[in-house]
Amino acid sequence: MPKDKNWIRTGFAVQISPLNLHEISVIHRSGPFAFDTEAQSLTRGGARVALSGKPLAILELLITTPGKLVTRADLKGQLWPNCERIDTERRLNTAMRALREALEDTAESPRFIETVRGRGYRWVGAPLPDKQQSWHRSLTVAARLMCALLISASFSPSPISPPTPAQGDRFIAIAARAWRAPADASNQLDTLLRERPNFTAAQTLRARLAIKEWRSAPSHSRLNHARAALAEAYSSTGGSSDLAPLHAEFALLADRDWRGAERTYLTSIAREPGNFEARRGLAWLLLNSGRQGAALSHVQTLLAASELDEAKRADIGWMLLRMGRNEQATSLCDVDDAHELNLLTCRHTALARTGRIAAARDVSLGLMRRLAASPGDIARVRGVGARAGYRHFLVWRASHFPLGKGQWFQRAQLKAEAGELQAAMDDLERSYAENDPSLFKLSTTPEFEPLRAWPRFRTIERAVSAHFRA
Repeated sequence: MPKDKNWIRTGFAVQISPLNLHEISVIHRSGPFAFDTEAQSLTRGGARVALSGKPLAILELLITTPGKLVTRADLKGQLWPNCERIDTERRLNTAMRALREALEDTAESPRFIETVRGRGYRWVGAPLPDKQQSWHRSLTVAARLMCALLISASFSPSPISPPTPAQGDRFIAIAARAWRAPADASNQLDTLLRERPNFTAAQTLRARLAIKEWRSAPSHSRLNHARAALAEAYSSTGGSSDLAPLHAEFALLADRDWRGAERTYLTSIAREPGNFEARRGLAWLLLNSGRQGAALSHVQTLLAASELDEAKRADIGWMLLRMGRNEQATSLCDVDDAHELNLLTCRHTALARTGRIAAARDVSLGLMRRLAASPGDIARVRGVGARAGYRHFLVWRASHFPLGKGQWFQRAQLKAEAGELQAAMDDLERSYAENDPSLFKLSTTPEFEPLRAWPRFRTIERAVSAHFRA
């Protein structure tokens, strides 16, 4: 999408450049309540209802597919992907109870959410979604009139219709398993988008998967695929607020446009202060550009979020570790029965950096069992003192931790922490040769501390800094 254009989603596919207007929201109304999809807010009689996190996500899934059954399995897969071993049953019950309290609804006498025993839930509220367009409050009456005149006088109608309930159900099913089987999910999204090209959520998920695939295993073909997916998402949807963090991430890591990425993140946060992805991306950018104080301010805001799943905890935990806030990272990553491998890795690393080596070794043994380590390897870690055992684990992990094809930067981290410095340096040079987007974290990666005096490392560090410094 051209940077100097502003897009508005209405009943027409309209491009308006003379006016600096915010995107028009889609509002679903039911009884006294109104749910704004763009602002991600629920209001009652115009007053904001305190609802966020998972309860708000459940509301969106239900209200945008009225009358259709959304199973508990679909909800758990969408809200807590890759978390089979945590108590998602209890968490879903808690989130649903909070949503019903906000709606002043009950399972026994439902006005909005019907419980289908043993299966899931169905939205049965008053059938509006009338999907009215809501102008941003900053627009004047004159601006609204001018825009209406431009639409009626200058553009031919090209209706943007919402997805059908059946297509909504298909998307929920795809999203529930997207991160477990990204290639399969991408193919199914391609099929869905051929039917409904302006399905914003599907376009966003497909672009997110393409960018993740490129970041996990950088190559020119994956980079081009990610670029095309993001461009198509912008073109087909007119630019959703959900796409802004992806656009900023891509600008930073692919185009190395540090300042452009920062502007996009800041604009997104100004419009939607609760946009977790935008604030998380900005925090990483600030941290790796040497502005740790500003980064910490955004991290503290993220920590105040109503609910953090395991993936978010791990991501914030790694930022805290890079800032040297090891105790805070230890507390954040201390989750009972954690399933996310990244969270478990953050946890044992944080424990080791706070001097609790025995506890770090215990977590590492659990991680080894999760990764199906051989009995001999487990015995080698468990059968010696805590410090020696943890060192054995780090050596084992450098060869056995599941990484995608490529991911040379991550391999270098693991080998450096295991003391395999020559191999780590070789992998780091391979990472640089492959234009690995993870290199923007080079200056804040503590595992590379033993390499910083090496001429080979300093050569890469200077080259990376030239690209990634503001």
